[in-house]
Amino acid sequence: MGTTYQDFTAGLKEFKKFQKANSACFNENCDQIGIASHSLSKSKILQRLKGKVNSKEGVYSLDDDIDFDRSRKIVSTRKKTREELPFIGIGEASTFYGFCKCCDNELFDTIDNSKFDDTHKSAFLHAYRTYAHFISQWLNQEDYLLTPALKQLDSLQPMIGGLVKKLHAEIESVLQNQKIDEEITYLQFQESIKPFLDKISGSHIGQIKDQEQLYLDLLGDLNDATTFPLTVTQFKLRLKQFTDSLLLYVDHLLSATTTLKSGLNFRDEILLAWKKEFQSNHAAKTYSKINSWSFPFNYSLPFAGSFLFNINGASICMTILPDESTSVVLFSTLESPTRFGHFFSQLNVLEQPELELALSELLISHGYNVYFKPNFWNNLDARTQKAVIDKTPKGTQINLFKAR
Repeated sequence: MGTTYQDFTAGLKEFKKFQKANSACFNENCDQIGIASHSLSKSKILQRLKGKVNSKEGVYSLDDDIDFDRSRKIVSTRKKTREELPFIGIGEASTFYGFCKCCDNELFDTIDNSKFDDTHKSAFLHAYRTYAHFISQWLNQEDYLLTPALKQLDSLQPMIGGLVKKLHAEIESVLQNQKIDEEITYLQFQESIKPFLDKISGSHIGQIKDQEQLYLDLLGDLNDATTFPLTVTQFKLRLKQFTDSLLLYVDHLLSATTTLKSGLNFRDEILLAWKKEFQSNHAAKTYSKINSWSFPFNYSLPFAGSFLFNINGASICMTILPDESTSVVLFSTLESPTRFGHFFSQLNVLEQPELELALSELLISHGYNVYFKPNFWNNLDARTQKAVIDKTPKGTQINLFKAR
C-alpha cells in the first residue's frame, strides 16, 4: 500500500504556492503569468489512471523532484526520505507553473485531446512540455531553497568569528577566579559552552547537520565526560583546538559553497540554452529538427510519465502515453543522435519481452513525474515496489509492462 504522505503534500503545496507567486509564461515574448499546467493530460491520461484508496481518488506519484525535509527546508532525495510512494489527487499530479492559460491551450490542446499521431510536431510538443516541466521545477527549487541558503552562508563566517570571540570572553570570565592548576568538571564545561553551541546549531550550519551530529563533529573529546576533569591550562588548550577546528570547518564549508555556486551557474546556462532552443524552434515552427523514436503497444498501460534522462551526455525525453486500448512510449530530443543513435538502434531490434524489460529499466532508473494506477501499484510485489522506489532495477529483470 502507498501513503498520503502528509509532509510530502504539505511541502508540495508550499512549493507550488511559491511557484505561483513567481511564475511567468515559458513561451518567448509572452509576459502573462504561468498557470498550474499539467505535463500529462489530466482528462486523457490521468483521469484514466485514477483510482480509489481509502475513499480518496488519485494516483501514486513517483516524483522525487519535490521531496522536502521540511524541518530543515532543504531538498532531499526520495531514496533517503521515502519508503512508500505518495498518493495524490490528479489535480496535483504532473503540474508545474510553466505556461499561461492561453499559450498552454494553444500549444497542447491537440496532443491532450487526440491520439498520438507520430508526427514531428507532436514529438516536439511532448518534448517541449517535458523540458519546460524540468526547467521550471529546477529553477523554482533553486530560487525557493538553494539561493536563500547560499545567501545565508555568505554571512556565516563573520557570524561564527564573532561567536568565537564572545566564547573566549565568556570562558575567560568563568575561569578568572580559578587557579591555574584547579580542575574543571564536565558539568562546568557543559554549562559554559552549551549556549554557544546552541547558537551555532541555530545558524545555517544547523540546517546542514542535525544538532547531535554537529556537536560530535565540533567537540570531539570535549563531548566525552570520561576525559574530564581538566586543569585550566588543559581546558584552554582544548578550547583553542575546538575554535580553530570550527573556523576551519566554516572555511571548508564556504569553499564548497563557491564550488556549488559555480555548478549552479553552469547548470542554469544549460537549462536556459535548452529553453531558448525550444522557444526559437517553436516560433519558427521548425518541428522537423526534433529527433524521435516511438514504440507502440497494443494494450493500455497502467502508468504514465514524462521525464528526462541522459545518454552519453545527451538529454533525452521519455514520454509514456497510455490510451484506451493502446499505448506509446516516445523518445524525443533536439540534440544530435551521434552520441545516442546506437542506443535506439538496439532498442528497435528487440523482441517485445526484451523491449519491455529495457523500457522498464529506463523508467525505474531515471523516472520522475511518473504516475501509477492504484490497483496496479498495490498489486506489485514488495520486491518490485522497492526497486521502483530505490531506483535499483539492474539485475532484477522487472517487467512493469508485463505486470499490468
